[in-house]
Amino acid sequence: MKLSDYSEHIRLLIDKAFRNRLGRMGITADQLTPIDNIPSEYVDERKRIETVLEVFISETGTVENAFEKLVEELTFTLFNRLAALKVMEAHTLFPEVITQRETHGGRSFAHLAWLEQNPHQRAEEAEGLVAFMHDQFTRMAAEIPLFSTSHPYHLLPTAIELSGIITAFNQVENDA
Repeated sequence: MKLSDYSEHIRLLIDKAFRNRLGRMGITADQLTPIDNIPSEYVDERKRIETVLEVFISETGTVENAFEKLVEELTFTLFNRLAALKVMEAHTLFPEVITQRETHGGRSFAHLAWLEQNPHQRAEEAEGLVAFMHDQFTRMAAEIPLFSTSHPYHLLPTAIELSGIITAFNQVENDA
């Protein structure tokens, strides 16, 4: 498979993950579910994302177009973050965050080390992958603003979807 094919495949995985995530938050292309009707765990992120959506509605003129722009921005941001991590790993600028190896139990070196510091996360979905990535982004944000968790387009998919996206990024290297 060509690199451009991998890129499109990964983009589509991320796009689908964010459509699912936004749907859980009560945000779809055709409606905003009242905030009282969504699970409490999504309320804070929903409020933050809804603020961005309102800007896009004023820019595009419709909820549907605004939703598509929101998904595009979220997708682009996560894709760029993960691609940047892969490039920095390849240049050995820091321990591997994305590259998973069998010698680390199918995890990245950084994830394995993080689990040693956070053993309670082993019981979480995908061994705390979302919390791990959040911590990594927070750590890197001081030097690279794209990684800031207060970035307007910061949102992470579910652990299972994020794991699939990371696996797809690693597949590029494995097929090379």
